[in-house]
Amino acid sequence: VRAIDREVATVMHATHIGCCADIESLVLTGMRCSLGDWVGSSIGTILSDIMFGTPKPVHTEANLNVLAGNNVNIVLHGHEPTLSEMIVAASELPEMQELAKEVGADGITLSGICCTGNELTMR
Repeated sequence: VRAIDREVATVMHATHIGCCADIESLVLTGMRCSLGDWVGSSIGTILSDIMFGTPKPVHTEANLNVLAGNNVNIVLHGHEPTLSEMIVAASELPEMQELAKEVGADGITLSGICCTGNELTMR
């Protein structure tokens, strides 16, 4: 059984100094690795679209003006979209809104950094 990790290990080994000087072999090894990477990325994209919906254009705000001084501000970061989606769902629960109001906030503001912010915004 061949998997993407084998292709990556093979191309890393083949391109090391003194391991392979055959240009045809190097090109084919690199192509196998790149095809494996592309297929893995495609599978991840398809599964994300199935689980979280297809991305669509939206109107949004960016930079520090997304933080609200009178709200509980939660900034999401990381590469686990499932966790971020659950935090969004939890922040919308009436009991979470009540907890925010109990500490003097008007509500909960969510924002994201990097990949997570982009992922949550477009879905």
